[in-house]
Amino acid sequence: MVCLFRDAYKITGRLVAECIDKGLTLETLPLESYRELSELFEDDIYTAISLETCVRERKSFGGPAPESVIKQIEITKNNWVHIMSKKHVVFIVLLTVAAMLVWILGEILIIAVLKLGGKASIIWSIIMILVIIAISMWRCF
Repeated sequence: MVCLFRDAYKITGRLVAECIDKGLTLETLPLESYRELSELFEDDIYTAISLETCVRERKSFGGPAPESVIKQIEITKNNWVHIMSKKHVVFIVLLTVAAMLVWILGEILIIAVLKLGGKASIIWSIIMILVIIAISMWRCF
């Protein structure tokens, strides 16, 4: 007997509904319940639906299989090293610190010297936050 996707989809929905009704999981549902819906189910169904099998067998790019995760970690490490050298990180940190100092000095100037008040201070803060974010993101992409 051939089981088409639409048939498998319906069977799966009915099995899940039965699990909900009976307070069971697919792993604890008796084999008889599976076989009532399709004679294609065998004892190996419990191995096929185990969480370990589901994770281990999803080997596509970005999937949760251990070898896929290891590959993604390596790709990320290599890209990060390529994108951000130590020199770039130091440069960006220094620019960010400089921007923060300009922010603080600007606050002192606005509030203490020019006595412009809260609105000017808020506008200055927003501008400086945007500048710091821009500097932090600079050269990352």
